[in-house]
Amino acid sequence: MLRKLVEWVAIVAALVATCSWMWTADFGEALGGMPLGVGTAAVLFVASTIILASCMALTRPGLTIAPLSNVLLGLILIAIPSVFGYSNVSAILTEWVTGAIVVLMGLAGAALSRAEQRRPVAASA
Repeated sequence: MLRKLVEWVAIVAALVATCSWMWTADFGEALGGMPLGVGTAAVLFVASTIILASCMALTRPGLTIAPLSNVLLGLILIAIPSVFGYSNVSAILTEWVTGAIVVLMGLAGAALSRAEQRRPVAASA
């Protein structure tokens, strides 16, 4: 049950990162928002991949690579504002917070997956 909760939290965090361009974008106004360009495309790709990996972890309980890939993808999500030179503070904080949540959930999910792999299978009588 806890493993599923961890993966659902990662999915929600990735959905927030996916939709973050909506409240941080500059729609022709001088708000200094996140431009709809390569940085936004990178966020959309990474967040979609996080959702895919979390869904894989939900459907395959013993799969350790999916939560570990979420750790790597969360670190990439944290690095995206620096790589693409974001100027909007809300966009930067959104990517950092969602990336940190995904990293923590990935680490917890990997530990729970490894514990599930070690659990002995009950023999049927």
